[in-house]
Amino acid sequence: MGLVRLEDLPPLPEAPGVYLWKRGEEVLYVGKAKNLRARVRSYFHAEGKARRIAEEATGLDFIATRDEVEALLLEANLIKAHRPPTTSSSRTTSTTPSSSLPKSPSPPSSWCAG
Repeated sequence: MGLVRLEDLPPLPEAPGVYLWKRGEEVLYVGKAKNLRARVRSYFHAEGKARRIAEEATGLDFIATRDEVEALLLEANLIKAHRPPTTSSSRTTSTTPSSSLPKSPSPPSSWCAG
C-alpha cells in the first residue's frame, strides 16, 4: 500500500458523501459513496484500479453530505474543478435527456374546416 494506511485515517462516518484520494496537493480520484466508511475501507482490500489508487495516494479528504443526491452533485462539481487523472471523463459528461423531432420530407400541413 501507499503512504495512506487504514488505521491512520480519521474516523469516517457511515453516511453518504464524497471522497478525494490525493497525492500531495494533486487530486487523483473523486468518488461518491452511500456509506463513506465502507467505501473507503474497500480500497484497502481491492484489486485493479482501486488498489492502484490507494497505493499511489498520500492522503484522503472527504465531505459528508445529507443524502446521495447531494453527494452526486458534489462529486460532479469536484470532478469538473479538479479534473483528476484516474476519474473517468465519462462521469463528467451531461446525462440530461434530450428529444428531437423526426425529419420529414415536407413541412407539416394544416387545414381548416370552414
